[in-house]
Amino acid sequence: MASYADNRSALFGTSKKDAPKPKPQKKSYTLGGQSKAAQQRQRERQQQLKQRGDDFYAAAEALMPPKKTGFAALMSKQPNPLLASSEYGKAADAYAAAGANEKAIEAYRKASKCHNESNAPHTAARCLEKAAPLAVNDGAKATLAMESADTWAIAGEPLRGAEVALKLAASLQVDAARPLVSKATDLASTSIGSPPPPPPAAPPKG
Repeated sequence: MASYADNRSALFGTSKKDAPKPKPQKKSYTLGGQSKAAQQRQRERQQQLKQRGDDFYAAAEALMPPKKTGFAALMSKQPNPLLASSEYGKAADAYAAAGANEKAIEAYRKASKCHNESNAPHTAARCLEKAAPLAVNDGAKATLAMESADTWAIAGEPLRGAEVALKLAASLQVDAARPLVSKATDLASTSIGSPPPPPPAAPPKG
């Protein structure tokens, strides 16, 4: 028994072969790379992220007014590093996503400082760890990684600090990497500690 599709084809003279094919969608790439429209969307996205970073950064700065002394301190707003650390961190992440690396590093540093003031050295170390790869040259990257490693050690995790130092050292030139490798060795030695004393000698058999 013929199907409905076969009967329809016989009546109207159409078939699946004659059906119009869907037109392929235009890609956003040309032979020279991204199309102008794609590049414009990317610029707009980066600008939006940068604006978000500016907004978060402004909110963080408002939470960290300069400290005052004397009678003025009683009447002024006190810094709140606990809340500011979150706003600085969100600003840094937005700046990093927008490619504004210098602003991201500055915000990560301030977030790290606020975390330390809030007795949260683990997150302080993590902020410096995220900032290190964004630095403009190997020397600056090594400095941030060294600070992160030291902060991890202060937080009671020297092995994590050694891991951070070695991970970034692998991507640097030899001269910049050497101090990080030395730092990692020192932190690992600190974590492992001194070897246990040998067991006492067995008494001689009589």
